[in-house]
Amino acid sequence: METRLETLGVAIIMKDELIDRLALQVDFMSALASEFSIVDTGSKDFEINKPLIEGWGHNVKLNQFEWIDDFSAARNYGLQFLTTDWVLHLDCDELPSYPMMKSIERILNECDPQIAGWLHFTRNFWGGERGIEVEAHWHCRLFRRSRGIWYKPLHEQVQLDGRQEGFARGSILLPNANREDYLIHSKPREKINVSAALYEKMEQKQGTW
Repeated sequence: METRLETLGVAIIMKDELIDRLALQVDFMSALASEFSIVDTGSKDFEINKPLIEGWGHNVKLNQFEWIDDFSAARNYGLQFLTTDWVLHLDCDELPSYPMMKSIERILNECDPQIAGWLHFTRNFWGGERGIEVEAHWHCRLFRRSRGIWYKPLHEQVQLDGRQEGFARGSILLPNANREDYLIHSKPREKINVSAALYEKMEQKQGTW
């Protein structure tokens, strides 16, 4: 009996991103992904962008979410618009490397059913400058849709089968992909200070939650 190829959906959150860069991301990922759920958390051009983005094909859905200083809440909202077996979550400044794309393809073709997600390493570029690489840059970026959900308002992680990422790491539930199967994160220079200010604001607010 021929093995059924499992399906991949891409979950993205955005706010005031360059629509041209997002178009490249969606079209690139359509080589593997059959569905895209994009959650907008307050872009000023949402009404203009919606028909453009949904006109790209590839089963792209763009929906609004009222920002409540909670990245996990925004990401979890987008899950309801996916029906795929697996979910890859990205920001608009991220792309899988070629080895990571091939790794995802192998996972979709055949994966131990005990495995609920995969840890992937992220290679960072800040305004074009390559950042240092540390073990903290391993995160669950790919998981089975029916078994995962995000938690933590800031620096969100994925909970699999009720187990938080920190406890699932390295187990059969959440193994490491190969180091060379990395995700590329390239943050534009003009976004660095904006992101830093938001994170600082959220960190200060966490003391009141």
